[in-house]
Amino acid sequence: GMSRLPFKILLFVLVLVYLVVVGPVNYVVLRRLNLHIYTVVTVPLIALGFVGVIVMIGYATRGVTTKAQAASLTRVSSGGSRGLVTAYGCVYSAAASSYRIGFGDGLTPLPIFATRAEAAAQVLHLRQGTATDLEDFHLKLWDTGVFQARGWTDLGGTLSATRRAGTITVANAGKANLVKALVIGRNRTRGSEVFAAAAGATLDVAVTATQPAAPETFAEALGLPMDEFPVAWVDHVLERARPATSGLVVLARLEED
Repeated sequence: GMSRLPFKILLFVLVLVYLVVVGPVNYVVLRRLNLHIYTVVTVPLIALGFVGVIVMIGYATRGVTTKAQAASLTRVSSGGSRGLVTAYGCVYSAAASSYRIGFGDGLTPLPIFATRAEAAAQVLHLRQGTATDLEDFHLKLWDTGVFQARGWTDLGGTLSATRRAGTITVANAGKANLVKALVIGRNRTRGSEVFAAAAGATLDVAVTATQPAAPETFAEALGLPMDEFPVAWVDHVLERARPATSGLVVLARLEED
């Protein structure tokens, strides 16, 4: 996952151990051996040893390969044939390097900065061709870049969900398959079992009442990787896709033929 807290705690513990070793322990050992003069040698060696340990632990816990994840949310009103796409991506850098970021499908990626200082430090270079990409985006060692893009997409047909007594009729006349989908009720309750609706299919889904569920529950049901970024994305989707008066929201993974 993308968690940062464990490494920070471990680093704090190592600093405390280093202070104990380079100070009292080093002094006591050299005093017993009557070798105080070698303090100028032992202190730098201990420091270099701890730097090596920190670097090795860093690569062991953070990894030596750059990781990238992306997910997109397509919001479609019932009966609509066009959807508003909001794409999110993150790059976890295993080295200080520059990256080219692109979502495709005519979407322009823009970084999400945590502070104004971070935004002021970056110069954005957009390259426009068949798609617009963000070029030469610099990330530091073990840093994470988060990106967002928005645009419209044609579903190739209408997608609708109609609620009836105890069931929801899902009609997928578009070109994308709903490979995994479920109904979300009010207060983040899971309103159905997982179902699939191929392109051109119409089916009835039984509505079930459950207790409010955590984002991890929905991410697992949709078959998303269970690490920080997809779970945070699902949480964002649930926060924005609040059920309307009918209490009807269908959360699904789309897959084009």
